[in-house]
Amino acid sequence: MSYNNTTSTDYTAEELGDLRVHVRNIGGISDGDVTLSPGVTLLSGENASNKSSFLRALSAVLGGTIQS
Repeated sequence: MSYNNTTSTDYTAEELGDLRVHVRNIGGISDGDVTLSPGVTLLSGENASNKSSFLRALSAVLGGTIQS
């Protein structure tokens, strides 16, 4: 099987811009806002600070599977 993608998916940081994420009622997050810039993003925090809840919410929005 062969697949040829004729559309360009190479974008510069200026073309992409920031991604603003608003999360509400996911895991232990009642309400929160995060801005992600193009490139590598490091998510850090203390234990039980809802890092995994945020990642599960982001995964669900992007079409991934929701795991408990």
